[in-house]
Amino acid sequence: AYEYTTHPRESYNGADFLLNLEIFRYYKEDQILEFVDAKGSVKFVEQLTSAVIEASRSTKLGSPISINKQIAKGCGLRSESKLCVRSVKKTDIHEVICLEIQFRDIYLSHMEMYQIDRNLMDRPVYQGKTIKNGGLELSITGIWGNTGCVFSGIVTKKTNIIYRTL
Repeated sequence: AYEYTTHPRESYNGADFLLNLEIFRYYKEDQILEFVDAKGSVKFVEQLTSAVIEASRSTKLGSPISINKQIAKGCGLRSESKLCVRSVKKTDIHEVICLEIQFRDIYLSHMEMYQIDRNLMDRPVYQGKTIKNGGLELSITGIWGNTGCVFSGIVTKKTNIIYRTL
């Protein structure tokens, strides 16, 4: 388990998390990572993207892991806790049954919704995640799995995606 720090959303080009690549050198782009607390409880899952790798390379982290403050607060991480990071298969992650996406001041056509649906397929999501599609910014505001409301999971073909405008 490693100690972690938090960073504001605006930092590091909006990266949701950063890893010290000297410690986590075996993780590669597109791997799905699971962040687990010391009690073994999965806090959230996310995909290691080229943007996260680039932000991690260009930053000298004082700790092995840095997590966006909103994510840490949303998934109930305490500042004194430690995290384990492990690579997982898509089949090992909670399946999202229903996903709610909110947006404001824009019109989404059915084609744009379809493209967003396709871009999210087989990808991990978590509450509060910002989805950028073209010039659009959408927020994930609700995720439901088999056990009810959950913080994170993976979108599948069976996932019902609800779009809400504010």
